[in-house]
Amino acid sequence: MATVGEIVRVAIHYTGNNAGDVMNVFHFVLSAGTGTDVDLLDDLAVWVADEWGGRWELMASQGYTLESFEADIINPDGTVDRNIGGDVIDIPGTVSGDALPAQNAYWMMAYTAVPKARGSKYVPGTTETEVANGALTAGVLADLALLLAIYLTPYTGSFTLTPGVLSRVLEAFVPFIASGLIETLTATQRRRKVGVGI
Repeated sequence: MATVGEIVRVAIHYTGNNAGDVMNVFHFVLSAGTGTDVDLLDDLAVWVADEWGGRWELMASQGYTLESFEADIINPDGTVDRNIGGDVIDIPGTVSGDALPAQNAYWMMAYTAVPKARGSKYVPGTTETEVANGALTAGVLADLALLLAIYLTPYTGSFTLTPGVLSRVLEAFVPFIASGLIETLTATQRRRKVGVGI
């Protein structure tokens, strides 16, 4: 049974040409609602597919796919309390043109009321057609701003999922405030080569 106050970690997996496993991790606190772990899993599947995935596909290369997610209830110290499952989503990007190397990503940051407790995301799927003179085009910046709004905004289904970060210093969940930023240049995220490392 999912309970108000529990912390949820959601790991989204993407695939991309020559990119290996690409992942984004999100944290939410259950701030309202009642239901079972299955109800919570259904809420998360809708959020991943319709909210995050529905906006991501509009700015991502056709060479990338939002493939699946899995979710856990975690303790304030970051350890796993229990696994609540996952699902295959299978949403491909829609932007034509050559994808940039896998280390390139869109980047955003979300703020909390606690200094230095911030959430950031390297969003995969950048394409050459979305970059002009080294900067992201106006169209993809608008999409990225809308994706940031999804990252910052609570989602309500059977439960209200309030986004934020898990502070390892405080051993507590810290919710986002309605403030963040996006980067106008492509970000660089170091990755292992495909097949190298664990």
